[in-house]
Amino acid sequence: MSNYNLTLSDDKNIWIIFCFIAVVFFICQHDLLHSTNMVEKGLSTTEEIVSSTEQGSLKRQVALLSLGVFAFFSLMRRTRHPLKINGLLGWVIIFYIVWSGLSVLWADDFSLTFKRVFTLAIFSLAALAVAERLTWHQIFLLIIFCGLLYMGIGFCAEIALGTFRPFNSEYCFSGTMDANVGSWGLGIMIIAAVFLTVDSQRGRTFFLTIILVSLIALILNKTRTTFGAVIIALIIYGGLNSSNLIKMVSATLLTMVLYISYFLLDERLLVNAWKIFMLGKEDSTLTLTGRIPVWKECFSFIQARPFFGYGYNAFWTAKHVRQISDKADWGIAGVPWALNGYIDLALGVGLVGLAAYMLLLILALKEAIVSYSRTGNSLYSAIFAMLIFFVIVSFLESLPYNTGYATFIFFTILAKLAFDDKGNDYGELNYESS
Repeated sequence: MSNYNLTLSDDKNIWIIFCFIAVVFFICQHDLLHSTNMVEKGLSTTEEIVSSTEQGSLKRQVALLSLGVFAFFSLMRRTRHPLKINGLLGWVIIFYIVWSGLSVLWADDFSLTFKRVFTLAIFSLAALAVAERLTWHQIFLLIIFCGLLYMGIGFCAEIALGTFRPFNSEYCFSGTMDANVGSWGLGIMIIAAVFLTVDSQRGRTFFLTIILVSLIALILNKTRTTFGAVIIALIIYGGLNSSNLIKMVSATLLTMVLYISYFLLDERLLVNAWKIFMLGKEDSTLTLTGRIPVWKECFSFIQARPFFGYGYNAFWTAKHVRQISDKADWGIAGVPWALNGYIDLALGVGLVGLAAYMLLLILALKEAIVSYSRTGNSLYSAIFAMLIFFVIVSFLESLPYNTGYATFIFFTILAKLAFDDKGNDYGELNYESS
C-alpha cells in the first residue's frame, strides 16, 4: 500500500490551473437556469437540436479558444520533465488524432468537420499540457476540485430556482447541465475520492464526506449507466487492492447474505433489487430507454460508409438528425447523437478510427494494470478503475465526442500514460512505502 501527502507542489500556479480549467468547462457546459428550462420545456425537440447544431455557442467557442491559448503557452515553456512517447500507446493516440484530422478530406460537411477537428486539437493539446504540468495526485485533486464546485453550484441553483424537489418521484438532479453528462463528473469524483481516502495520510474524513455527498447526488441524478459504471469500477479497484483472503471471505459473506435474503423474501428480493438498480426508471428497459431503435438506424449509415465515416464528430448534421429522429421513433425528443460512443465513432471516423480508438483503450488499460503489477502502487489500480468507468459509460453514452470536463479528464489520463515521463512519478507524488 502507498501513502500520499495531501500537499500540492510549491508552485502556486497549480491553483490557478485548477480554477482556469473549472471556469472554462463551466462556461462550456453549464447554465444556471438549466433546471428551470428542463421543467418548463423538457428535452430538446428535433428542430431545437438542429438549430444548436447549425449555430453553435459563442461563449463556448471563446472558452475553448482560451483553453487552446493556455495549451500553447504551457507547452512552449521549458519543462522540468520533457514529454516523450511511451511505447505503442502514444503512437496509436497520434494515429487516431491524425486519422480524425484527415477525415475533413472525405467528410460530407467540410466546415462542420473542420470545426470539430480543431476542437479535438485544442482538447488534445490542453490535455497534454495538463498531463505535463500536474502530477497524478494533482490530477485526482483537480477532479475533486471541479466536481465539488459544479455539484455545489448545481444544488444552489436548483434551491434558488425552486426546482430542488428530491422527494418528488419524478425529480432528477441535473443542477446546471444535462443530467447524463453531469453524472460523469459525479462518477469520476467518487472514484477519485475513494482512492484519496485510502491512500492519503490526512483529510480522510473530508474525502469520505465527498464520497457520501457525491453518491447521494448520483442517486438523485438517476442515471443508471453512470451508477452501474461507478459500482463496477469501485469493485475492481477494491478487488485489486485486497488480499486473496479478504476476497474469499467477502465473496463468502456476500453469498450467504444473498442466500439468506432470498430464502426469507423469495422473489420479492429480486423485484425490489431490480427497482433499486434501475433507480426508479423501469420504462423502456428492454430497448435501453429507446437506444436500440436509434442504433439500428445508425447501423444502416455505417454500412453505407464503413471504413471512413462521415467526418470526425460531424455525422449529426441537420439532415441526419431529422432522418434518424423520424425513423427511430425514439419517443422522447429529437435524437442528438447515437447514445453509444463507439457507434458515434464509427459514424464519424469509420471502422478504421473506431479500431484505433478501441486499441488505445486496450493499451491504456494494459499500461495501468502492468504498472500496478510492477510497482504495487494503488495509484495505478485507481487509474485502471477510472478507465474502466469511461469504457462502460461509452457503451450507453456518447462520451468520446463530448467536449466537456469529464471527457477532458479522460484525455488527460491518456496523455499522462502515453506521453509523460513516468520516471518522476514517485518523487512528485511524495511517495512513501508503508
